[in-house]
Amino acid sequence: RTTYLMSTAFIGGFLSRDDGRRPAWFNRMNLMPVSTLTPDMQEHLGNVCHVICMKVRQEVTSEPGQRMGRRGDRPSTGWEAGLLCARVIWRTLFATAASKAPISKAGSPVLFMAACESLSQSARKLLTQVWLEAQMQFTSKMSKYRNIKSRPNWTVLEGLQYKVLCQQFGYGLKDPSMTAPSSVGSKPASGLQDWLEEVLALRFAVDWLALSMHDGQDFVDQQTRRLQKKPAPRTRLAGDPVEAQLQALKEKSVDSFASMWTDDAELRGVASLAARLFDGLEGPSAMHFAATFASQMLLALWKGVEPLLAHHAAFGINRIAESHALVGS
Repeated sequence: RTTYLMSTAFIGGFLSRDDGRRPAWFNRMNLMPVSTLTPDMQEHLGNVCHVICMKVRQEVTSEPGQRMGRRGDRPSTGWEAGLLCARVIWRTLFATAASKAPISKAGSPVLFMAACESLSQSARKLLTQVWLEAQMQFTSKMSKYRNIKSRPNWTVLEGLQYKVLCQQFGYGLKDPSMTAPSSVGSKPASGLQDWLEEVLALRFAVDWLALSMHDGQDFVDQQTRRLQKKPAPRTRLAGDPVEAQLQALKEKSVDSFASMWTDDAELRGVASLAARLFDGLEGPSAMHFAATFASQMLLALWKGVEPLLAHHAAFGINRIAESHALVGS
């Protein structure tokens, strides 16, 4: 149940990232609606989501030299910076939400890797389907009236998403043809920019989940060595209090799956803030509410990544237009 709920929360955040422009997806997810939370919880959740969005957006849009972290470990591109934020926050959300379920803490990394593997397979499958359909919608393969300025209905993309994510992989989605969205969005139809952003978002998710699986495997390896009385190699003793404090935090990240180490102190603070939001969830429905919390915070993460995806999609469209102009088509 934990893996199913958190995987559905991940998909909910991904699909709902653009609900303002396209038909809303979140009310068509099998998750607790945000309206069931108390006003105080909704306010705190909104504040944390704002912090997550701003942090991720800052990282993906800033110059490499301005990013947090040590010079040797600093991400060299906005894509890598976004992946680092996503890995740290996703692992923290999964482990903290899983603590609300009646499962052993030792099993959390295994469930995390299982969820990442399943999500990665579904993202790869959907990426293939969306890319093939985009070639049909925006080229003259199917009709001579179709080109890069075509405006296919949103139901085309929604149909692919529902078919792959729900019918083939079993995530908790409602049929978009049977359930009306809570908001129709500001754009009546999709365009090439939207489809390229979808492709790039899926590519980002594939990279993110692959790295998250490696993070989970590294944690399991370290824990295994500790259980075998072969602790992980320690760095040399720090010569000043700041270095000593950093080493203590690194050791804590080895013991706690929810605390993933990163040299970016700001990112560690954001992850810690997100984890503390779950403290007030108790009772038999705590896991269901935790999944809703996680989905909203993942949605905020995707909102932060949006400028990066929009930039690369616009760059791709400009290159396509230039190539068409060169051949006179």
